[in-house]
Amino acid sequence: MKIKMILCGALIAAGTARAELPPGTIRAIQATNQNSVLMLSGALKFMCGRCNQVHDTTVEGPVTVVDTNGLLLTSSSVVQISLLTRKIEIRESTLKVKLPNGTELPVRVVLTDRDLDAVLLAPEKPSAVAAGTFKPVNWAATAKAHVLDDIVIVGRMDKNHNALVETAPAKINSVETKPRTVYGCAHLVSGDGEAVFNATGQLVGVGLGRQTIVAADELQDVIEQARHAAATATTTKEAP
Repeated sequence: MKIKMILCGALIAAGTARAELPPGTIRAIQATNQNSVLMLSGALKFMCGRCNQVHDTTVEGPVTVVDTNGLLLTSSSVVQISLLTRKIEIRESTLKVKLPNGTELPVRVVLTDRDLDAVLLAPEKPSAVAAGTFKPVNWAATAKAHVLDDIVIVGRMDKNHNALVETAPAKINSVETKPRTVYGCAHLVSGDGEAVFNATGQLVGVGLGRQTIVAADELQDVIEQARHAAATATTTKEAP
């Protein structure tokens, strides 16, 4: 029994060991992507379809920039919305995303996905967003990962630390391919909308759930759905 416990402890230690990427590589990945992971904050009031009651939530956490129009991706734990029910009616929202220049831009939830634990947001007034405001991660340069691959996690610290960029080396600890490709990472404690890259800077996925990275390829469908939802909502809102 003692032997088994020692072996188990050794395996856990190996699985959670920090990656051994050169500091220069990590700094370069951070420099390239630090403006593609922003801080979301504010509050929400929503009607929960599960308990049929109105909930108030305080929101704070990182979001990954999906495209130049300002589509953003994060997890349900950031916006404090339970996705156990598909029926969620948002009554009030004061959500804002903090841009790299320090200004805050109002955003709204446009889509939630229970299976991916994903929440997608977009600017309240897309027509007021200047060109070049948002710098997305590079979805054209994605890569699959394997167990024990080195990765770099790019996120944001909380408001007590001025939402500074937070970058950490880590490793892929597990790979699940069914029903979708999801990577386990023991170092990713929260899994709150952080962008995750491999050692060459290619996008591996986004942290969506505790110790969970959803592969970039698995996010394409929900991103397209969110784009459609955002465009439809904007057209309806601006219609005379």
